[in-house]
Amino acid sequence: MSPVTVYRAQLVSKKDLETIRNTSNILLSIQTFILASRSLRFVTDLCRRAIDSQLIVILFEFNISENTLRANLNSDTVILSLGALFRLVCTDVAPDGVLHVQLESAEEFMHGIKEQLQYKIGGRLAWLTFGNYLAYRKQFSAAKEYCYYLLHVLPDNHSSRASIYNNIGLICLAMDDDQEAFDWFKKATSSNFSVLTKDLGEGISTATDLLLPQDSLTSPTVLLSKMAEISDRLGNQTTALDLYRQVLEITTDVNLQELYQEKITALLFVDDNY
Repeated sequence: MSPVTVYRAQLVSKKDLETIRNTSNILLSIQTFILASRSLRFVTDLCRRAIDSQLIVILFEFNISENTLRANLNSDTVILSLGALFRLVCTDVAPDGVLHVQLESAEEFMHGIKEQLQYKIGGRLAWLTFGNYLAYRKQFSAAKEYCYYLLHVLPDNHSSRASIYNNIGLICLAMDDDQEAFDWFKKATSSNFSVLTKDLGEGISTATDLLLPQDSLTSPTVLLSKMAEISDRLGNQTTALDLYRQVLEITTDVNLQELYQEKITALLFVDDNY
């Protein structure tokens, strides 16, 4: 699609009006699908009627690039997509008292940011791996909040939920919260979907796994072994034994079978001495 300019009249609160009026060069993300008109005259008339009714209104001007997701409802009306990103260019109060806000598509600006982030983390940047980048920067609280946000916006049956459960578990390990980490790993193992993290095969993983953002499949063996290790540290040897036995049943790696058998034997020895 070719670039286009569309307009929208938006009722706002007095607080939102002052915030936008006193802010410049910020990024705004559309949180729902919205309608905008190609006719400035039509939208200006709507704003004047709102002012006459003593309502607070803003006239938004969207300068849309060819890469911005949109759909034409008809010859006059455009639907802007959920998640479309714009940069606030300038604001101006018209003689009729209506605040005009000029926005432009921010896809090129964000492309530059993504390239920088990809260079920093050494891998592909996606909506899921952004949480890994935050953890890589040791911003664990922010990474955790980002994962919570993803769980909030994704459908219950989304295939990435198990990956997010696992990543929160790794964040909790990095924050030395073993019990919460165990709970999140348990949610990941009970999920019907594959879990994405660092490519570890059936190896043992640690809290630093999250700090390396490359993603691949993590087997149930890795999750169960993590839960067993946590249970052992928390002093719950019975649970640890049960989990190690589950891992032993499903692993096909001979070396790992010996490792898990040694862990089971050690736990049984501790149990016999109580």
